[in-house]
Amino acid sequence: MLLEVIASIASGKTAVISPPFIGDESEIRKVLTSIALSGDTCLLLDNLEGYLHSPTLQSFLTGSRWNDRLLTTNKMLKGVPTRIFVGMTASNISFSGDLQRRVLVWRIDPAMERSAGRVFDWCPKETGLSMRSEIITAVLRLTLAAKRAALPPVTESLGSFTSWERIVRTTLRYIERLTDGQFSDPVPRTLDATAANDDTRSLHHLHLALLDAFGWERFTAQDLLKVGLYDDRSDIADAIAGATGRSERMSSKSIGRYMRRFVDRPVWGLVLRVIPGQKALVYKLEPHSPGEKTPQEIAFAALAGSMDLPEDLYGQIRYRHGRPGRIEAVDRKTPTTPIIVRDLETGEEWALSRTDSLMTADRNQT
Repeated sequence: MLLEVIASIASGKTAVISPPFIGDESEIRKVLTSIALSGDTCLLLDNLEGYLHSPTLQSFLTGSRWNDRLLTTNKMLKGVPTRIFVGMTASNISFSGDLQRRVLVWRIDPAMERSAGRVFDWCPKETGLSMRSEIITAVLRLTLAAKRAALPPVTESLGSFTSWERIVRTTLRYIERLTDGQFSDPVPRTLDATAANDDTRSLHHLHLALLDAFGWERFTAQDLLKVGLYDDRSDIADAIAGATGRSERMSSKSIGRYMRRFVDRPVWGLVLRVIPGQKALVYKLEPHSPGEKTPQEIAFAALAGSMDLPEDLYGQIRYRHGRPGRIEAVDRKTPTTPIIVRDLETGEEWALSRTDSLMTADRNQT
């Protein structure tokens, strides 16, 4: 209902609800082209479910004009304005990474189990339409006041939405200051959600699996296939299935085709690269913007973080039989003793449990 209220205020008339997208990208394109041609200013999609990934919708939300082929003809539709409010209702829907950056998520918690049974003594849709002039006037006044306000510069941006950021986001930041944080700038949370969505997590899982299996060494799709098939302790197979969305067994050729999708996409400090000049594609995991950290430190931080271990354990000293050892690696294949320590006198490696690794050097020595 709240989405209908927003759309009604924006358009000046009662909003019409549309069913969720059904079908492939061509069907989504038909719906978007039809709404653009109709001249409607709102598209409300109700009861979406699961995972939404649509390059077509991404383009529609980003561009100011729309090109497409007219249905049942060979004529091109060019330059149709897309100044359209697109709203969606859903229950715990998740978005692809590129789409996540293009939406503002509003979660409603009615604080009761049977929210449909609530009774109100007023109708939000009727009230919104009856007060439309006052609401629009108030918004315009806030927008003008925000333009004159000396707000501090922003430190991060969504990109691709400069007009929205200049007008709408600036107004929201101004309201945030007026209400002492009751309302807030939505961009930081949107960027956080983009960085932690399902696509990003799946790619990070793949990076960690590659780091476990190959470290910083080069590998091919054939190497990935061998590790996934014959190493029971490796989670390469699960990581590839999560990143590609395919759970069936794949050939080295199909693995290579999917791996090319993940090249040059940095996630949480790691990035997959292709080594040029090879007959067969050769891949290599690298630190992304390492700064002053060594590759060993970056690998430790990534693997430790995946096991909820402190990243600053790297390089700390622990003792065994009175001899000092330096914490240098994490082995996720042995979750009970995941910390690898190198003896500073003999070079021998030994493993620590989570509890022992968190003890200070003095307590560990005693």
